[in-house]
Amino acid sequence: MQRAIVGSTLIFDLESTIKRTITTPEFAHFSSDWHLSPVLDTGDFVFFSGITGTHPDLSVASDPLVQFRDTFRFLLANLRVAGLTFDHIGPQSGYRS
Repeated sequence: MQRAIVGSTLIFDLESTIKRTITTPEFAHFSSDWHLSPVLDTGDFVFFSGITGTHPDLSVASDPLVQFRDTFRFLLANLRVAGLTFDHIGPQSGYRS
């Protein structure tokens, strides 16, 4: 059984926790380019990372409002590939800078 250890603290059992990583076809290169997976499906929860207003060609709109909308389009595309919608997103507490 493979386990992830940080210091002397067991974080999680890799074999039973990490089920699959997925992304939309147009962003498939993100895994190798950025070393992240936009969608991590653990079986019980789906986590998202690297959700930005970046386009598949790695360009970003110059208008901040368009960047914001592109971010939510990117999130929606990844929700859909995971078989989810915005209705599946739960509340989140946190601070962003």
